[in-house]
Amino acid sequence: MNDQLALARLAKDRLRQRLAGDARVLGVGLARRADGFAIRVLVADLGAAVELALPPEVDGFVVEVNPVGEIRSS
Repeated sequence: MNDQLALARLAKDRLRQRLAGDARVLGVGLARRADGFAIRVLVADLGAAVELALPPEVDGFVVEVNPVGEIRSS
């Protein structure tokens, strides 16, 4: 599992670098799944995800899109 986590982190970093500076992306992280890990991309809405044309996977890890709404400080 540790090897898989290390590979997932590398894939996440690769996607994060590709998306760096894009205001539609609110965050990039990892999500645990029954079969291992996925890369989770946080966006304000699904329209942003469509515009980004995210790949379905990076280095064998599924890319999940999670619309979270606009993030504001409280």
